[in-house]
Amino acid sequence: MATMIPSDDVEFATDGERQFYGFIQSVAKPDSQFLCWYTPDIEDKEPDFILFFPKIGLVVFEVKDWALNQIQKANRKSSER
Repeated sequence: MATMIPSDDVEFATDGERQFYGFIQSVAKPDSQFLCWYTPDIEDKEPDFILFFPKIGLVVFEVKDWALNQIQKANRKSSER
């Protein structure tokens, strides 16, 4: 498992963030080389996750908890709302 910060007693804002935390914990291998922060405060910005791996660098994840019934319209060619 990757080194997760914080590692225990985590209160998640959404169910999707809880699931993603578990996913990163289980798939980030070799675990001793991965660091993952949940909601770090970086100069008043707070991404959901930051994953660090020396060979790759930093990857920032923002988890969106959308359900199919919330999507009213989807189009590959347009991002209009």
